[in-house]
Amino acid sequence: MNASGVAGVRAVAARKEGEITLAVVNNSGKDQRIRFSMEGEHSRTMQVFHCMENDRPADSDQLPVPKETREVNLASGEEFDLPASSSHNF
Repeated sequence: MNASGVAGVRAVAARKEGEITLAVVNNSGKDQRIRFSMEGEHSRTMQVFHCMENDRPADSDQLPVPKETREVNLASGEEFDLPASSSHNF
């Protein structure tokens, strides 16, 4: 995964049985836009979970639910907007 060059943003990715999980934290005090790419990947549908104080969708049991579902192509790269002091899981 390539997400270098953005101050205050940390990311980690894992792949298991063909599925990918991305966790991204924007620790900076400003909104950021970041581009992720992963060599050898293909187009896929990803669920986006927001984990912020005022933006954390949850079900009736308070378990996280996706904020959105989007089609991504990580081989060519995808841009994600990250509000200041936020955490996202894809």
